Amino acid sequence: MAKGQYDAVLKESEGKTAPNDLFYRIAALLALNRGKEAMQLCLRYRDSLFQTNPLLTLKTNFELRFALEEFDEAYDDMAVFENYPYVSQEVEEQLRALPLRIRTAERASLRPAISSPEEVEEKLLHPKDPYEALSYLANFQDADTLRYAKTLAKLLETSPSNLVKTYALILLCKAKYDQNVTFMKNGKVYRLVPKEVVPPYEESAYRHFLTRLDQTLKDPSLAGVAHDLANNYFFELFPDSFLKDVADESLYLWVFETLAHTYLRSAWNEEEEAKKLGLSYPEAKMAKSQVEAVLNAAERLKV
Repeated sequence: MAKGQYDAVLKESEGKTAPNDLFYRIAALLALNRGKEAMQLCLRYRDSLFQTNPLLTLKTNFELRFALEEFDEAYDDMAVFENYPYVSQEVEEQLRALPLRIRTAERASLRPAISSPEEVEEKLLHPKDPYEALSYLANFQDADTLRYAKTLAKLLETSPSNLVKTYALILLCKAKYDQNVTFMKNGKVYRLVPKEVVPPYEESAYRHFLTRLDQTLKDPSLAGVAHDLANNYFFELFPDSFLKDVADESLYLWVFETLAHTYLRSAWNEEEEAKKLGLSYPEAKMAKSQVEAVLNAAERLKV
């Protein structure tokens, strides 16, 4: 492996089923761009691999899924691993972080695909799936956005995908598009001028909220999970914001800190912490349930 002699590794590991041999064989297959064979081998011996080295098995399994862009299958794998017997707190933390990892990998998988103007318009308005439309949007610069502004406005009206609508709107906002657009998202009709809308994560109230979150959550793992949850929630709500007034900041600070503790299965008295912030515990629990419902309903890319 160290010398890059992957064919020799495959020859040496042929027919062997010891976990260490399998890990090397899977790595060699992946290095030779034979990812599907590597994935099949991983799935076939996943139980024994996990028993031998659970962390490496998790890493191998999901790196293969991400390399193959098999995100739906990655969510299925996550459910399998969650049903395995308890191993250690480190493994549990990896499992709790998986939903965010998979969703992040979905978004990061977009590839530049800009070609002729005719093909761009065709692929945006009549894509075979949301991924195809997003792959074009991912490479847009401001000049491209203004050039295809009318197409993007139409895309907002016609796309069945909330992900596509959100990315199209973000592009129009950043390009300061000054015409009215109308679209529906999450069952609500929006009529707005993108130039007048602040792109997500640039809103001053939200940036202040993240600063306070960092100041409150000293543990890096806890803060990282809370950040990811808050960012995903804000993305799903956009162009709405969940921070309507000053009181909302304390409420959602509690919500995302509580959800982060839940993800990491760390000790946390949520009722006591709500009282410390002067919150009504029943109202806080209701807000947490609403956030969870939105995150659980978030659209997944299907490739």
